[in-house]
Amino acid sequence: MSPLQSCKNEFGIILKPLGYKQQGKSWYSLNENGVIKTISYKISSVAADEFLFSINYNISFNRVHQLVNNRPYDLRRNLEIGLIKSSLNPLRQKKSFDFLPNTPISRLIEYTHHRIADEAIPFLSKFETGEQIALFLEENLEKFMKSDTILVLNLAALHILLGNKVRAAELAKKVIAESKVPFVFAEDFLDRIF
Repeated sequence: MSPLQSCKNEFGIILKPLGYKQQGKSWYSLNENGVIKTISYKISSVAADEFLFSINYNISFNRVHQLVNNRPYDLRRNLEIGLIKSSLNPLRQKKSFDFLPNTPISRLIEYTHHRIADEAIPFLSKFETGEQIALFLEENLEKFMKSDTILVLNLAALHILLGNKVRAAELAKKVIAESKVPFVFAEDFLDRIF
């Protein structure tokens, strides 16, 4: 079995019993509260027999992407656009694994197992409701205002879906007020929602 196939198999071994479903290179679960948990892999070829293998994970909330972008619902986009990404996990370890010609397959499988079972699953399990997602993002709001205002708009959309339109409007207005240039996307979002 190839090294990559071994890693792909490890995803199924760990995630299928937890109720995850596969879509392409992503495994996801959607719970009854609308929380989407995604774990995916990426392969970057360096040479014919060398590659970088990385595992990323995120949390999203069903229909946030649709609400923010005013587009039809698309599960694939919900899987790709996370509200909480693996980079926010304080326990996150090495992001990618360098597979070289002399690397034992067992080390790649260990990396895969560790990233999924020991890192991603415990982190993702902290978020079972939209309220838990919103609380985590609100606690880190000032950091996101400086680095990711689209995420703040996604948080505003989450607040709308949770029934908190007042907080959603405050966040959208804050993004517009603190933007150094006209933020037409945020203004459009605010106009559509309110």
